[in-house]
Amino acid sequence: MTTSPLLPYHGFTIGPPTVPNAPSETSKRWGPPHDPSQETSRISSIVSHHFQRVVHSPSSLNIGKKVRSFSALSAERKKCEEELAKKYLSEAVFLYEQGNLTEVERIANEGLEVRYFGPKIKGELDYLLSKIFNETGRYGEAIMHAANGLSRDFRSWTLKGALYHEQVFAYNQLGRPNVAKKIATEGMAQFDSEDPQTKPIHLKLLAQISFACNLEKDFSGAIQKAYEALKLIADEKKKLSDPITTFIDRQIVTAYIGLEKFFEAETCAATAIWNAPKHLVNEIAELYLLRLGAQIKQLDVKNPPDRLLYSYPSVPKDFSKFDWLKSILDEIDTKKNPSICSLISELYHHLSQMCNQSGRIELAEVVAQKGIEILDTLPLLTTNYLLFLELTEQLAHSYNAQGKYHKAEMATAIVTMGKCDGEDVITAKLYSYHIHALCCQEKFFDAHAQCDEARKKISDIHQHELAEFHFYLGVSWSNNGNPDRVIESALQGLVYVHNNQNLKAWLYYLISDAFYRKGEWKKSEIYATYGISLFSQDPKAIAWLYYSLSCAQYQQQNYKDAQESAEIALEKGLVKKKAMNSAKEIIKSCLQKESIVLSATTSYSPLSQPSTDSLQQRARTRKSRRNSV
Repeated sequence: MTTSPLLPYHGFTIGPPTVPNAPSETSKRWGPPHDPSQETSRISSIVSHHFQRVVHSPSSLNIGKKVRSFSALSAERKKCEEELAKKYLSEAVFLYEQGNLTEVERIANEGLEVRYFGPKIKGELDYLLSKIFNETGRYGEAIMHAANGLSRDFRSWTLKGALYHEQVFAYNQLGRPNVAKKIATEGMAQFDSEDPQTKPIHLKLLAQISFACNLEKDFSGAIQKAYEALKLIADEKKKLSDPITTFIDRQIVTAYIGLEKFFEAETCAATAIWNAPKHLVNEIAELYLLRLGAQIKQLDVKNPPDRLLYSYPSVPKDFSKFDWLKSILDEIDTKKNPSICSLISELYHHLSQMCNQSGRIELAEVVAQKGIEILDTLPLLTTNYLLFLELTEQLAHSYNAQGKYHKAEMATAIVTMGKCDGEDVITAKLYSYHIHALCCQEKFFDAHAQCDEARKKISDIHQHELAEFHFYLGVSWSNNGNPDRVIESALQGLVYVHNNQNLKAWLYYLISDAFYRKGEWKKSEIYATYGISLFSQDPKAIAWLYYSLSCAQYQQQNYKDAQESAEIALEKGLVKKKAMNSAKEIIKSCLQKESIVLSATTSYSPLSQPSTDSLQQRARTRKSRRNSV
């Protein structure tokens, strides 16, 4: 079978002409009949069908018209192919952002097989594959796809720079820094370091060269390249909290340790930790590790683990850096090195804090306990005691997050004994965890007493904590059946709460509920409406506010709105069984009462029956109210 020479792309075949009584020369020119068993892509079929329809119609026998039809088809097909290519790429990027790397790999490989995708699109797909292979430790495949991408003929300097970076990164991870440096230098030579568009490429490649120098134990070279990169960052006016800055800082710290300049290494590590974006928990953990290594070297500790000083090559992807860091700390024999006990315990505190922040709450508990055990062997100094309180705070956070409320109560009981007086920050935190644990165990009298104590001990500077205490106090008074004290506590909480919309919503719910219990239904409705108008992101708070609103509206015989509010409360996730049943009863009762009122009104006057238009208007109003929440 032959392919039409007028088609600029391969893969699209044309069948015999459908023109009646066509001359034999034409038949020969168009070739043999198309084999229907041959598989073609969906887009090929569409284009071929369109081509046949345009070219072989009786009106297309005119040569001039035929050429114009070919031109129109070519433009239409090109547009169609470009749109398909964009869809391929956007779908792959979307799946990458969702974390579905397996599907990204499948789609990208499929896209590389499409013959009519241009070099730019295929370069983008090669970059995407190289990036995900680097992230999953498949460095050989990452190098291959980066090289394939660079071999394609496109003009995007940004894409070329990204491909160079992925290739250099992969060689460094494979422990081949000499090749990484060579490719990075070759890449930098192609870009203008003064061009704002290509400066970020220079920056990333310089950072990778610094990394490669550290791997080669060329520590002076690593520092030189790192400071060249930092100069570019200063020229670009990037923030010090940029992730690339953290990576470069880590190279400087490692190089100073290699040069045995431990004080400089410790200072740089401390600065890097301070400037690092808080979400880079793994990078911060490694910086803490390097700082600890530098500190230990200054103390001349016997036999510190080698891994304290050199964390390269990187930790395997399937091995958590938190577990890894803990295993290194556990190797240090604190009995043989009592001078570093406080230092190790401090690092256990930081590690526990990072574990809590990233959801590793079980590991946070283990690490905090380990830090407290080490502190128990030390003299009771002020600094050690503050560290003990900070470790207790992390331990209590972990206990509450795991639902171990009794353990959290016991761990934080120290705050009730006056052992933290004068330390407002830590006192506020410990009281917060303590009162939370009491409320979750329904020890409301104890919670009430502790809220009062906390309010006396904590200054107004820590207003967020005070707002939480007043909320807990309001819950306590509510369960003890004292609505006046609930209103008093919740109003005090609103004074301190400021911008925490979720806590504000809960405080408004407490006030609304308290007024309802007092029989002041109009005020209950007003405060519930205030709470709803905050647009809180907490669905539970919204559900309870609507429930309180429905109760108040029902008591005021506003059955239509009460029914609507109860329905929304259930939709928003009202889960407590008693409240759910109550909301359902309100809906049922409202429907019955509306039915009775309607039938009674109808019996008095046929004209008073609501029209279809008014009923539809009511339904639209109800729907718009729901959607506005």
